[in-house]
Amino acid sequence: MKEYEKMRQEMLKILEESERLGRTQEQIQILLDDLQHEYNNASVEDFDGLSPYQMSSLLQNNLTGGSIVTLNSGSGDEMPLIKQIKYFLNLLNAQQKIKLTATGALPVQIVKDIYSQGFIKDEIVELGLRKIAKERDIDTVILTRVLCELLNLTKKRKNILTLADSAFEIINSGELFKKIFKAFAYEFNWAYFDRYWDEKFAQSCFEYSLYLFGKYGGEFRKTSFYAQKYTEAFFKDKLDKMFPRQCAEDLPDYTYDCYQRRFFEKFLEYFGFVEYESKDIFKEFVVKKSPLFDKYISIKY
Repeated sequence: MKEYEKMRQEMLKILEESERLGRTQEQIQILLDDLQHEYNNASVEDFDGLSPYQMSSLLQNNLTGGSIVTLNSGSGDEMPLIKQIKYFLNLLNAQQKIKLTATGALPVQIVKDIYSQGFIKDEIVELGLRKIAKERDIDTVILTRVLCELLNLTKKRKNILTLADSAFEIINSGELFKKIFKAFAYEFNWAYFDRYWDEKFAQSCFEYSLYLFGKYGGEFRKTSFYAQKYTEAFFKDKLDKMFPRQCAEDLPDYTYDCYQRRFFEKFLEYFGFVEYESKDIFKEFVVKKSPLFDKYISIKY
């Protein structure tokens, strides 16, 4: 970025002047430290005005107190994904155990039961383009089972799934939203549900996308608005290597579609954080943040 080049030139200038003026090593180090501090706290255009220090704290603190984006406590009972997880756990509790298939998946009867509750709809199924014949047909049911395993809400032994002893303690802790959100964001691979070439795009540095959506999501905008800012911050001039199978003219649309699907459709939407002005799975979405986003996500601008 041009800010790095500017700082490099300033450092060279300090070293050249120091040699001419006969400064001591200690004096030179003080000047270099001051320059570094100034740079670390200066606004960077490619970071949408954030400084390198702010961006570093955003990406390294996992949405905790040291970050400019943090999660608020709460049960998340209003959220589609958490409603579905709780329904599944209550179902498991009522049945006491569920025998998984040979591949470790939930049996189709359970899949259909969970989906029929209508917590999260699958557009392809709703359009009649796919029948529910196995767990793999409904992404959110896979996600529900896996998140419960990651959070130790369930336990599996000899292909039998049962409720963990601590499950309801975790559910009633008041921290369920935080636990599920972080497990989804940091432990579950978002690329599992698609065939885009790069596995990390959109999930890597997603905290910055939360910041952008919090800042600009008060009004409806195309998802490409956020995808472009995200790309400029981290992947400028790298996309051709990340998505080598795409021709140059199709690359922007391809990466924006990947971002839209992973960050908005398959992540934020499951928490009820997105409102749509228009949503067609074959076109670009127009989105804004929902009241739930501001209730559960705090941002320091």
